[in-house]
Amino acid sequence: MDKSKGNLKSDPTAEEFINALEEFKSEKELGKAEKFFKGNDRETEAFGVKFGDVFKTAKKFQAMPIMEIEKLLESKHYEIRMGGVSIMDYQAKDKKTTPERKQELFELYLTEMPRSLPPFSLPYSQSESVGGR
Repeated sequence: MDKSKGNLKSDPTAEEFINALEEFKSEKELGKAEKFFKGNDRETEAFGVKFGDVFKTAKKFQAMPIMEIEKLLESKHYEIRMGGVSIMDYQAKDKKTTPERKQELFELYLTEMPRSLPPFSLPYSQSESVGGR
């Protein structure tokens, strides 16, 4: 880990992200999340991590390759999927992100939209990749 910025190596994996999130798991958060998901769908499960911890961890994994992000988005755990979308959001907002990468993020987002993903990364990836702003 680069201690000056708090970021990990240049190509972090989905497995490393999940392992990092596991450090934050708690029964208390699992109980809260299970109440939130009660009856929403039969596939989604809670992981038991505060959303704030998901976002902080995602920031550290911002350099994750698209194929690894896709693995996060396919998880049955909502917080892990949210982490994947958060990583996409950080990448899309980064001024150093190429237009090609933003297009990849946008296409991945559209592919995964049928799952219950939070929509906060769409405006950034879409605006750059399809000629918006």
